[in-house]
This record gives sequence, structure tokens and C-alpha cells, in this order.
Amino acid sequence: MDRGELKDLDLVVAVSIGFLTLPTWAGVLGGNGTSEALASLPLSMIPTFAVPLYFIFHLITLRRLREWPAHR
Repeated sequence: MDRGELKDLDLVVAVSIGFLTLPTWAGVLGGNGTSEALASLPLSMIPTFAVPLYFIFHLITLRRLREWPAHR
């Protein structure tokens, strides 16, 4: 695996764990350790701004790489 694939995997794992630890019906991993702390400042800034920005930057990078001419 190269560095790009590990970043993809990291994003998928982070979003999955965040979803599975919700204090709702979907939070099958909730138990004692839920993601309730992320609902208050300053931790709420991470899922609100950081994760969407990371995802958008990731999509922009993938689009630019697809348009990049192949040099061999």
C-alpha cells in the first residue's frame, strides 16, 4: 500500500467509527464510549469543518491527478 491508499483507508475508518459510536440506534459501538463529546466545542469543530474540508481537498486532488498527463 502506498501513502495515498492509507489516507483513503484512514478517511473511511474515521467516518465509519464516528458513525458507529453515535448515541443513536446506529451506534452499535456506543456503549460507554460514545461520540457525545464531539457535540460540544471545541471538539465539534472537527466533524463540522475539518472532516468535510479534508474530504473536499481529497476529491480535488484526485480530480487533478486524473487530469495530470502521464509521464513515462
